[in-house]
Amino acid sequence: MVSLENALTCGITRETLAVELWRRSAESYLMAGELGKSGESWLKAGDKNRAAELFFEAGENLRAAELFFDCNRFVEALKNAQRCLEKSSAADFSQRNAAQLVAAAALSKSGDKKAAVDLLRVARAELVEFDADFAPFQVAKAWESLARFGCRVKRPDLIRLGYEKALAVYGSKFNLQRLRSADEYLKAVAGDHILESEIKRRIAEFRHEFTTYK
Repeated sequence: MVSLENALTCGITRETLAVELWRRSAESYLMAGELGKSGESWLKAGDKNRAAELFFEAGENLRAAELFFDCNRFVEALKNAQRCLEKSSAADFSQRNAAQLVAAAALSKSGDKKAAVDLLRVARAELVEFDADFAPFQVAKAWESLARFGCRVKRPDLIRLGYEKALAVYGSKFNLQRLRSADEYLKAVAGDHILESEIKRRIAEFRHEFTTYK
């Protein structure tokens, strides 16, 4: 395989080379039977369809459901979300909540609005009920799932509610995750210039706090 320096002198961009390297990594993992790792590599190579199929084969139903949704494969997204719900226990609160919300989004896109609303109501009720009962990290992840649901069904109110709650729950104790969540929040509200400015200000504060106490 050509070196990075040789590839770049031949006119191959870093981005193109990175995609090729991730593809080779995906094939290597697949040959070794590492389906989940192969899926991760395909995802980094930009092939969500292939990644979703591999996560499905690996039994990682929530990851598969999320990616099938992103690829507009709503029936498959719903089936995988339902499988995740069937396998989850009460202790898997954040995963269960995420699966409920992916299923609700898939139902909304496939035309079953009533079922989508009913499932959303259940998911939100459980989230509020268990907010104080589970570890903050799990609760914050669940609020992020609500925000991502808002992104999937174009609900700015749920995007803002979910990310604001997640940032508050993560707090300074989980500042690295708070930074990641804030970056996602910023991307989700692109075009809302006032909110973008506010989130950027907070991101700068979080980064300063992270570097100060690292």
